[in-house]
Amino acid sequence: MTIQALRATIPSLFFLVVTLSIFALTILLSTLSLFPVYPELAVGITYDLAFTAPLFYYLAIRKSVIPKATVAGVAVLGIVSAMFLLPANQQTHLGFITFWVFPFLEIGLLGLAGYKAWKALRTYKRVRKENADVYATLGVVFEESIGSTFFSRIAAFEASVFYYAFLGWRTPTQDTNTFSYHKKRGAGALYGVFAFLIFAETIVFHMLIARWSVIAAWIFTISSLYVLLLLFAQFKASYLRPTVVCEDELLVRCGLFCDAEIPLSEIVEIEAVGNLSSLAPEVLQAAVIKGFEPVNILVTTANELTAARPYGLKKPFRKIAFFVDEKERLIQDLLKNDS
Repeated sequence: MTIQALRATIPSLFFLVVTLSIFALTILLSTLSLFPVYPELAVGITYDLAFTAPLFYYLAIRKSVIPKATVAGVAVLGIVSAMFLLPANQQTHLGFITFWVFPFLEIGLLGLAGYKAWKALRTYKRVRKENADVYATLGVVFEESIGSTFFSRIAAFEASVFYYAFLGWRTPTQDTNTFSYHKKRGAGALYGVFAFLIFAETIVFHMLIARWSVIAAWIFTISSLYVLLLLFAQFKASYLRPTVVCEDELLVRCGLFCDAEIPLSEIVEIEAVGNLSSLAPEVLQAAVIKGFEPVNILVTTANELTAARPYGLKKPFRKIAFFVDEKERLIQDLLKNDS
């Protein structure tokens, strides 16, 4: 980080520290039993949590990629915190805020959410006409809605999991430039084994953990069910999202777990492989679990590129290994485009 960049972050860090300090100080004061002696303290805490803390939080994030709508979340957090921290007989001003201000805040949030949803739907329809891939389309939708941030990539991934698990059923038409990887790969059987093991252990561990804590048992069970949903979405996406050779780039895909856009001009070598143990450790494998799923193509690029992984993660690579059902045809197509 340069000195100029560091200087630019100092004001934001200062305002963020002030915001956190307001919450910490009000919690501390609420434990000192000072309200009977200083009743005006409750008034200060009320307005600090409801207005001052959100104001300083806004000053902290106004030049960042964090959505401005989160300011309303901090305001709600402050109001709810005041409800728990202040004695019931010291909540007169808090009652005024919750009766007059909170409804307008709620209406504003609902209106903002509706506007964002309307814009997102328009963006989805526009991008969908140009790109048949729903995963890529949702990435553009969330990027334009809440900015190109780590949070937008996570939201796009979660929305894609929901779509491929419940909505995506139509098998795409196979063109001459698309290459499937679900027919000969055997990943479906592997996902089925994992799903059976997860389901079986969920039942057993739920009963064991419930002896200690019912809440913890249900948290574990819900988490396991989410993993099952993720595996099902990955299984469906593996045949709904084929690898594609475009006019000027190769789109390597592995369901929802790997997306790599490789310009054809960047490819310096492409070769067939058949043994996972022969791959170097730095090779990126387009797979859910590295080393468990077969690969049969290895592509080497001239410069370092980046692949998209689950939950908005990025993985740099210069060598990527993946599987296609027709590896000879893919190699011929790439060599033909190279020539």
